[in-house]
Amino acid sequence: MRKVKQSTPIILTTAAIGGGGLIYYAFRKGKLSRAILCRGYLTKDERQVPIHGVSWHPNGTYQTLEEYASWLPLVEQTGFNVLRIFLTAGMRDRIDDYIELFQASGYKLVPVLFHQYEPGSQARLWTTPVSQLKTWVDYWMPLDDGDQVVFWEVFNELYSNANAEIVQTMMDYVKTKTGKPVTISFHEQREDVFQRFIGLCDIVSRHFYKVGLNPYNDFKTFIKNLASYGKPYIISEWGYKTPTENDYTCQSCYCANILHLLKDVVDRNFQGYIVHQLKDRILNDFWGIFKLDGTRKPAVAWFP
Repeated sequence: MRKVKQSTPIILTTAAIGGGGLIYYAFRKGKLSRAILCRGYLTKDERQVPIHGVSWHPNGTYQTLEEYASWLPLVEQTGFNVLRIFLTAGMRDRIDDYIELFQASGYKLVPVLFHQYEPGSQARLWTTPVSQLKTWVDYWMPLDDGDQVVFWEVFNELYSNANAEIVQTMMDYVKTKTGKPVTISFHEQREDVFQRFIGLCDIVSRHFYKVGLNPYNDFKTFIKNLASYGKPYIISEWGYKTPTENDYTCQSCYCANILHLLKDVVDRNFQGYIVHQLKDRILNDFWGIFKLDGTRKPAVAWFP
């Protein structure tokens, strides 16, 4: 397993969210240690290091173990400390190998259990017996070895207020099974769904994709809204699509400005960000900060 160096940012465990304090990883006198953060206070020889994460996104069911392994050097180039990984049915035949790869990487993990990729779209998800959904969760429990998993993202971008009973059941099941905090990530445009299910989440997790004439004022408002819930919060997706070479400069400027604004966030509940995504995918998907062939785009220079 890759050894953690002081230059590698490592963030909170989530075992103590709620109840007056959060357990953070911190550096104490040059060595990795734990620190209790209560009411926003850390001693002088400790410093909070927020999540600088990246989505480790599948090409539908086409992502192979070897492709995932080839992405690790790209992550190393950027200094990200957390990988958000979409777990897919295509991984099932080699699940032990995937788990070994993710664990051996040494990075903290945010696994995404249910999403619009495999094991099915949300439309199919709601017609799947709950027993099968629980079995899918059980498959991935060995991934949570000690404190490597920061939290579990049970659902990515719920788009409907329906099926509340299934959502509640699976959130409770994952939290009980893992002993870790759970969340649902919400798209910024689905305020109704966010308000319906935010009470089930230990961490407020939302996506930001506004680009417009001045997205940065929108971003400041977005951050204030997340902070208003009094819970730990994270921007679990944000990014800029680059369908042409001309867009690389726009992506770079956008990332630089968003990262500058993030540095100004001083709030004990702020957990950091996860950029979407590490690498361009097939099917004309150009959200990556690396091209499909692994070539760096200019935006890479601004991370973590």
